[in-house]
Amino acid sequence: MNNLAKIQAEFQNYILNFENGIQDNIISTNEVNAQDRIDIYANAYRYRLIDVLFDDYEKLSVLLGDEEFNNCANSYIDIYPSNNRSIRWFGQNLSRFLKKNKPYSDLKFLSEIAEFEWNLMSTFDAPDNDCITIDSLRHISPEKWGQLTFKFTSSLKKLQFKWNTLNLWKSINENTIPVEPEKLEHIQSCIVWRQNMETNYRMLSLPESVAINYAVNGKSFCSICEILCDYMDEDKVSFTVANYLKSWVMDGLIISVES
Repeated sequence: MNNLAKIQAEFQNYILNFENGIQDNIISTNEVNAQDRIDIYANAYRYRLIDVLFDDYEKLSVLLGDEEFNNCANSYIDIYPSNNRSIRWFGQNLSRFLKKNKPYSDLKFLSEIAEFEWNLMSTFDAPDNDCITIDSLRHISPEKWGQLTFKFTSSLKKLQFKWNTLNLWKSINENTIPVEPEKLEHIQSCIVWRQNMETNYRMLSLPESVAINYAVNGKSFCSICEILCDYMDEDKVSFTVANYLKSWVMDGLIISVES
């Protein structure tokens, strides 16, 4: 390794990991000594990563407060240093970090808030898809409906929460009366997706959650109806699933139908 490459490597190692070695190549001035000069670069790099986390997890930062979120971000950087050329993906492991590391792992709703915020953002970046319309369904002959299967937009994400995560996020987003974290009696499902360049989310009832799970996994309209017989009266099933399908199409969730 030539001298320039060695200096560059030492500089990078200090910026990323505070590894000593570069200081002998930094010249002090009357105003700033060598250590402070190199720390300007190292701290600026770290501050930029923290700023990214503040931007990506705006509601989580409000929930924790600036000081605690800053502490959280610094700890996250130590465990999950940036390893991608694009800073866009730097914060992708924050939910996992919060779930596994104290004191945040004791507050389990924090990882759910982070998971929700990350999926809201990543959904916006998903590839574009052309979605079908209600008119597409009207042209399907009745005898084919039972065997219909559905392909969903690539932006669709289905999430499940054990805490009142959506209400917590909503109260912060709308700046309303703060909601206290509360563990739910039953798991809450929701979907996140993008339609017309706008990110959306909504809660799912248990039957719709089951239906969309099976639909995403390629089950036919008839099979979904059979499965939902365990969740409601049989005479209501086909009408209910048809209404689910209508709402999925109107929300821009389905890109194709096959029979």
